[in-house]
Amino acid sequence: MADASSDPSARAERGLRSRTPEIAVFGEWDAPNLGDRAIHEAVVRYCHRLGWHVRSFGLSSLAPITPEATIRAASRPFSRLLAGSPRLKTVLREARQRARMRALRTSLASVDAILVGGGDLLSDRNLHFPQSLVLLAELAGRHGKHLYCLGCGAESEWSAPGLRRIRTFLRTCREIAVRDESTARRVGALLGRPIPVFGDFALAEECLATTRSDNGPRESFAVNVQSLPPEWRSAQPLYEDSLCILGERIRRSTTMRLCLFTTGAPEDLAPMQRVLARLSCDAIEAVFPKSLDALHATLERSAFVIASRLHAGILAVRSGAAVFTFAPQPKVQRFFATFGLAQFCFTPSRAAELIDRLNDVNAQDTAAAQRAAMLRSASWSFRRSFRLV
Repeated sequence: MADASSDPSARAERGLRSRTPEIAVFGEWDAPNLGDRAIHEAVVRYCHRLGWHVRSFGLSSLAPITPEATIRAASRPFSRLLAGSPRLKTVLREARQRARMRALRTSLASVDAILVGGGDLLSDRNLHFPQSLVLLAELAGRHGKHLYCLGCGAESEWSAPGLRRIRTFLRTCREIAVRDESTARRVGALLGRPIPVFGDFALAEECLATTRSDNGPRESFAVNVQSLPPEWRSAQPLYEDSLCILGERIRRSTTMRLCLFTTGAPEDLAPMQRVLARLSCDAIEAVFPKSLDALHATLERSAFVIASRLHAGILAVRSGAAVFTFAPQPKVQRFFATFGLAQFCFTPSRAAELIDRLNDVNAQDTAAAQRAAMLRSASWSFRRSFRLV
């Protein structure tokens, strides 16, 4: 019988057990949207709880995350310069990403595993994410790194080149668990096997199971405003008209202070200012948070939250507010429907239904019922049993 001490894989496994393993996590952490920052914060916490040291990288930038990375992400001069030439942009970006990955290989040589986590990272959008995903798959396969995909969503249709890259990435992954049931069906059909739902890193089971002890009364009715994604831009006027109708009705029917807020994405500031100007009332608060702490503070003093962006809703549930979603794109509804809250999801064309619904609910009771419904999700059993290997 061969001596196990001479087996390289056995020696590597013993070495891994004798030290703290290290994992490289990739996502849109260097984006200005605070929802992405919330995912990153939760990914790091999740990996630490499983006993792993974390090193963070941007999936688009393929660069280590630093404070300066956020500033660079906000400007994106390369994207603006080539906005009128999508095919050329895609070709040049492919070459740029390969060069960046070559530069990154040394940094990744010492890690034991790679995790792609959270966000719409299985979406195509002119190969924006697939170009990076396939390079991570190639590196993981070439150097024997365990590759994981957790909590990601797929929102856009896949082009033929995008599909090939995403399939290669997914087939290289040691474990896949996605954000919502819609993504699970798409990825399951692509791979020919059932795919579990992980949910979103920013929403943890313990957040729902713990009743919050607030520092003060919940006196605000918070309404999230966003600039719709390009594929939904034609719905922006109806969306803003509906927000104004909602705002006026909230002002007339409740003594709570109306608060308009964003999740920090720069493009959301202009629509928030337009809605604020149309409501023309000095008593309305407008919040453009620059940090997660500032966003949490807004949500924690809110009894109700009307959420247009996904993480406005997720973080509002975490804060203990009663949440209703209000967005034309299906991404938000797909997530909350996965966790049993489809009845709380509305589109701008159903603004009148939402107004009627708000007349009949108690914030505290609704928030408690929402948390209870979300706790019944099967995703928690997957999370409890999952281990990074």
